[in-house]
Amino acid sequence: MRDKFIEAGIPQDKIITIRHSCDPLSNPPLFEDLGYFLFLGRLITAKGIRVLLEAWQLLEARFGSETPKLVIGGDGPLADEVTRACRQSKYIQYVGQVEGDQKNELIQGCRAMLAPSLWWEGLGLVTYEAYDHSKPMLAAGSGGLLETVRHGETGFLHEPGKASQLADHVMEIEKNPALRTHMGSMGRKWLVKNTQRSQWLDAFDQALLLARQEHISAVGCR
Repeated sequence: MRDKFIEAGIPQDKIITIRHSCDPLSNPPLFEDLGYFLFLGRLITAKGIRVLLEAWQLLEARFGSETPKLVIGGDGPLADEVTRACRQSKYIQYVGQVEGDQKNELIQGCRAMLAPSLWWEGLGLVTYEAYDHSKPMLAAGSGGLLETVRHGETGFLHEPGKASQLADHVMEIEKNPALRTHMGSMGRKWLVKNTQRSQWLDAFDQALLLARQEHISAVGCR
């Protein structure tokens, strides 16, 4: 986000950015893997829905009966396309808009979470949700996702729009149980280390102090 403001002409020494905070689960549930990959979000082109569906077409064409299952949750203009994809493939399931306990249960049971965004993501809180449940993140190398997903460590990053790369990453996770468990664990450690509310408050206090001294406009994420 800072880079975008600079591109728009705001002097870089006049911008302060602070990453989102969150409250990680104090007692995260035991690791569970029910064998499906999960997308949660708005069903719009910018979120990479068509990239996601194309990736599963490639997987089914290549792996047939070994194709992993994809669960899609959310609502939006492309819901009809997702529904048609479900009718055409037994490996895709659409569960509609999900919230609360249902959402948490879906995250807890997934093998990994997906964020194939085409647009420049400000951050992507879905990454925090994945890590909170010790799940790897397979995401597009876009915007804030570049800051929260450590390629090869907490998940994988693919070039935005490249369905074939996403499909390759899905199968790498699918075929390597130890890798996905390790990545999920590393994601959880990253979340606890980097997103504490106390850290956000301290950083914001420092930003306000600097802004007062230097007449800088503070731009925070949350």
